[in-house]
Amino acid sequence: MVNKQEFLDTYNYFDKEILTEIIDIFLSEYPGRFEKLYKDIELRNYNDLRFDAHGLKGVVATFCAPEAKQLAYELEKAGSLFMQNNGEGFNESEVTGKIDMLRDCVHTMAQELQEIKDSL
Repeated sequence: MVNKQEFLDTYNYFDKEILTEIIDIFLSEYPGRFEKLYKDIELRNYNDLRFDAHGLKGVVATFCAPEAKQLAYELEKAGSLFMQNNGEGFNESEVTGKIDMLRDCVHTMAQELQEIKDSL
């Protein structure tokens, strides 16, 4: 999930404490991001789905995780489409399934980031 070498190359000028802090912030915040995405689906709030997926896309991109970035992009795009079409074509189980896939991907990513952090 995380391209470790790309991540380390990107942040090679940062000291250990800053890298640790960046990873810790992500690890503490990502579960809440998924709670919000699931709530967006429950409330049929397509604008927030788009916005929250966009935010998550940016965060995972920071950690050089292209698969998670792509899944977040797909959710962002779906939120935009549902918003434009007043919810037409919305399939709750399909969208929830995409969030589940993204959550699993990000969970793996979080484990990898913890390993990177431990190796610093």
